[in-house]
Amino acid sequence: MPLARLRQRTFNTADKFEVPVEVAHFGATNLEVSVAGWRVVDRGDKVMAEGKFAATNIPIGRGFALGNVTVDLSKLPAPAQYKLVVLVGDDVRSLQFPESGSGG
Repeated sequence: MPLARLRQRTFNTADKFEVPVEVAHFGATNLEVSVAGWRVVDRGDKVMAEGKFAATNIPIGRGFALGNVTVDLSKLPAPAQYKLVVLVGDDVRSLQFPESGSGG
């Protein structure tokens, strides 16, 4: 299960969006992940930014660092609401975050 470590839930276009992503895995064996990535989508699920994490072998336990999500918010239309989607193998998790302000 991916976990995005957001420092805040509301951002404006002047903020840095740098989010470490960790994984918790409690299966019977280590999880080999060949596909892992992220995307920021708008309300219509249009991809506004995306990236990939390196393929990895995820051990059993929690707190395994998968990588970082970095997005230049000044390049996204504002004000708007976006969703961060993290994909790890077949698992897809998302978290909505609203944009505040007019883009200052």
